[in-house]
Amino acid sequence: MKRSFFVLAMLGQVALGQGWQQLGPDSVNWRESYYLTGRWLPNSTFHLAASTSNGVAIYSNAGTWNYALRHIPETIVNNGVSYALLEFSPWEPDSCFVGHYIAYTEADLHIRKVRFPPQFPPVGGGAGGSCWLGPLSVVFPPNNDSIVFVGVCGIQKSTDRGLTWQNVMLESPWGLSRLVGVDRSDPHILYRATEEWSSRVLYRSTDSGVSWDSLFSPLSLSAYYGRSNNLIAHGDTILLGMRSYPSDTSGTGAIVRSTNGGTTWSITYNQGRILGLTSAALATYAAATAGIIRSTDWGLTWAPFNNALPTTGLTSLVADPNGDTMYVSTTTHGVLKVWRFTTGIDDGQGLHPTGFALHQNYPNPFNPTTKIVFDLPQRSHTFLAVYDLLGRQVKVLVDGIQERGTHEASFNTTTLGSGVYFYRLRVGGLVQTKKMILQK
Repeated sequence: MKRSFFVLAMLGQVALGQGWQQLGPDSVNWRESYYLTGRWLPNSTFHLAASTSNGVAIYSNAGTWNYALRHIPETIVNNGVSYALLEFSPWEPDSCFVGHYIAYTEADLHIRKVRFPPQFPPVGGGAGGSCWLGPLSVVFPPNNDSIVFVGVCGIQKSTDRGLTWQNVMLESPWGLSRLVGVDRSDPHILYRATEEWSSRVLYRSTDSGVSWDSLFSPLSLSAYYGRSNNLIAHGDTILLGMRSYPSDTSGTGAIVRSTNGGTTWSITYNQGRILGLTSAALATYAAATAGIIRSTDWGLTWAPFNNALPTTGLTSLVADPNGDTMYVSTTTHGVLKVWRFTTGIDDGQGLHPTGFALHQNYPNPFNPTTKIVFDLPQRSHTFLAVYDLLGRQVKVLVDGIQERGTHEASFNTTTLGSGVYFYRLRVGGLVQTKKMILQK
């Protein structure tokens, strides 16, 4: 009877076009989830790790949760959260970096590499120290085999996948500097945010943390809560999410965007607090108090991804890199799976494209690969090609019948030189052209 009721409930969600499913953890004590991370494996399996008020829970796509790293007693835990951050290792399918703190006002913070399941025995060394309370952070430079940076009392670095650590930048416990990101095109470019009461600034280092330049200084008391999932950077394009803007007392946050390496910034969203940023192949997503929002033009414009969620208590989110599906942690409903239907059932948000559209490539500038997304309102013969400044065709990406829907094409080049190129989409008598920049 219970199974039948569950099936009917899910069918009801589909009929209403809500597009979400509660994954768990299934105990009420595990529903308050503070941080979420995911790991997708080559064999199409994946894991999720959720930090909750009761400890850490690991989910596999077999549909089960493994409860591990149980909650530390409330009397020695700040705010009831003993594990502040989780990040899966990009190199080993059974390893995870776990950050935790135990304190009253000054914290003993640690990040340790562990294996799972079921006992989570620690492996290798750990990074840590006595620091002021705040989120920890772990970032992995792109296209590397062993480097990981962590934000604990400054910045520490490991070149052997977390076995040993060395200090990159040390701070006093009151420095409140957070490592918040690494450039996706250059492993030497790091970002950190300060939360000193008198000056809150975003800094960038182009030499792996040896020296730092100020990039963005909001109003003196604006609240950027540094987390490694609140900044995305690729070359000169930077997206920064804030929980409060322009002041600490503001009930609304913002997403600010720079396309010139931080020289100038513009606000592209200010309708809710921003609690996390993530990106997948087709889009960039943000967890906001207004729900999940989505951008297909690298943060220039934003639209609701799915507003039928059962809660506004979002805390973080991760995107499936292989599709248009999100996983979000919440303070009331545990972990939710959010998706856009790909069947003929309407989800109330424009399931199929209603018009012909060519989107801005991502990333842009790029080197050597970029993605081009386009929408077809009906089955059509489609021609997509890349041209140089003289109008010469340099690459045909699509030439043939394409089904109705949203499509993605990849442009990869190692032979063309840096400069401006154009890509043109032709469907019947309709033509759209956009500019992109190859920057080597």
